[in-house]
Amino acid sequence: MKPQASNSNHGALPPWNVDELPSPLPFSLRNALRTIGPGAILLVGAIGMGEWIAGPLFVVQHGRSVLWIATLAFVLQSLLNREAVRYTFYSGDPVAAGLMLVRPALVPDAW
Repeated sequence: MKPQASNSNHGALPPWNVDELPSPLPFSLRNALRTIGPGAILLVGAIGMGEWIAGPLFVVQHGRSVLWIATLAFVLQSLLNREAVRYTFYSGDPVAAGLMLVRPALVPDAW
C-alpha cells in the first residue's frame, strides 16, 4: 500500500506520510513477553541514574513510609516514556515536535 500524505493541520511543520500499522501478534504469554521485553530494556536505559541513587537515599533518610512516592514516580515515568516512544514510532517525529502542534492552552505551564 502506498503511503498517503496527511491532510490535517501540522502548524509550521511539513505534512508527513500516513501508512497502515502492521497487525498485532496473536495474544499469548510468549508474544506478550516478546513485545514487552525490548521495551522494558529500553525503558530501564531511559530512566536516569538519579532514581537509582536518590530513591534509596530518600527512603533511608525518611523511612519506608515514603516508598510509595518512589513507586508512583517510577510508574508515571514509565508511562510517560512509553507514550513518548509510541508517539515517535507512529508519527516519526520527536515528542517535542508533537507538543509544538498542541494549542498553547493545553500545554502545561511547567513544560
